[in-house]
Amino acid sequence: EEQQNHLNGLKVGIVGGGPSGLLLSHKLLQSGASSISIFESRNDPRATQSNLEGRAYALGVGIRGRSAIRSVDDKLWNSVKKRGYESDRFTLCVSPTIKLKLRDGPKTSSFWRKKDGEMTQEPSLLMYQSDLCSVLLEELEARYQQIKEKNGTDDCDCDLNFGTKVMNVDITNRMIQTMNKENEKTSSHGPFDLLVGCDGVNSPVRTAIESNAPPQTFTCEVKSLPGEFKVARLDSVPPNLDPTSVSLLLPKKGKSTAFVEPTVNNGACILFAGRDVEDDPILTSNPVTLQNLTMDSIVECFPLLEGSVGTTDIIQQLKTQCSASASSVKCNTYHYDCAVLCGDAAHATGGVSGNGLNSALLDAIVLSQCLESNFDTQNKALSIQSSLLSYSQKQVPEGLALYDLAFGSTGELTLIQQFSFIFRNVLNFLFGGKFGIGQPQLQVQLASSSRSFASIRRDRGYAYAETFPTDEMFRKNLAELYDDKRI
Repeated sequence: EEQQNHLNGLKVGIVGGGPSGLLLSHKLLQSGASSISIFESRNDPRATQSNLEGRAYALGVGIRGRSAIRSVDDKLWNSVKKRGYESDRFTLCVSPTIKLKLRDGPKTSSFWRKKDGEMTQEPSLLMYQSDLCSVLLEELEARYQQIKEKNGTDDCDCDLNFGTKVMNVDITNRMIQTMNKENEKTSSHGPFDLLVGCDGVNSPVRTAIESNAPPQTFTCEVKSLPGEFKVARLDSVPPNLDPTSVSLLLPKKGKSTAFVEPTVNNGACILFAGRDVEDDPILTSNPVTLQNLTMDSIVECFPLLEGSVGTTDIIQQLKTQCSASASSVKCNTYHYDCAVLCGDAAHATGGVSGNGLNSALLDAIVLSQCLESNFDTQNKALSIQSSLLSYSQKQVPEGLALYDLAFGSTGELTLIQQFSFIFRNVLNFLFGGKFGIGQPQLQVQLASSSRSFASIRRDRGYAYAETFPTDEMFRKNLAELYDDKRI
């Protein structure tokens, strides 16, 4: 699409070069931002050795993420689509002989097209985070170069800094202090008009907001979630599994489960996860037990993995990995002054909802839209404040709703509520909304519906002791919060 000039004069520093940071950069570039600087501690995802550095797992780009990427243009989505595998099939493997098809979509994407060639409901796109980041980065650099060549000036600047750790975010002076991980050289960058934290659960931008915001203005709750996980990449889907379906394998032995996703080029990704795993042969942290790990011991736990190709590489991947854990994040607002949060930095469910990526991509798009609607180059500070307030008012309800949908009620249900919860869940399981009875199951709604998380949460009020506020209440409370603190 043609570059617009809505954000001409805007200088943005983005901490985090993951999917949301890169997609936001696309939108800012498209809208004419004068300067975009990205700071990412990991190496360039296109480098072979960086593919397993925190980006090893496969993600599902659902309807929300797809819409977010398409909001840039269809060309970008088509480039992303080539790097992934489309599937809406899900199989629960209780044992080698008991396989329950909980979601049985078509085996090929051709099913999803109408006769006139238009798409109906598209399946999820399964792909590695490294591949998603790589294609977004390649397209970003190509589009930036096209803009420079077309304009014939250096009015637009897009600066990518990989292998760069952010040491401090100075909101008062709108500066970012970094350290190059290779030579440990420190640098200061800025000043920026806007500081964006797309920097995950351990967000330096969020830390800066917590330190600078007035008391009782910004509150954040970060919790470590129980359980640990490891990831292994395979050259092909294990022969005992449906190569077109995501499969959840329950263990015959041990305390972990195996979540197998097909990926592009007939590959696969296995996520091993579990709790209390000290004695688990795959997830244990005991070095002696881990060094004795063999494919035979994995097959003892998961017989359906027998015959997997590249077993030596699988064992090496698991032996060299330390088990990782996840955290949840819940914030009452997503901005302060010139700093704003997107994705896991603002709201994280640790993979429980399966929508962390999709909600992060939506955050990036909504933030860019709020900036386009409010930014005024003649009054930058005030217009940015208006943009960020609008962003928080739109996305805080979404983040809190997704958190509730992932973890359930925090209060105790009454006996009547408990009965209603059980009864409705039975109807949902049996009918899933067919014949006007019940609703589609929650995971189906989250993956296949474009409805807001907040509306889904309100429809499921029977499952919660707490009433979820209306959008108007969120708008009013956030506006009053910032008005009271004069920020």
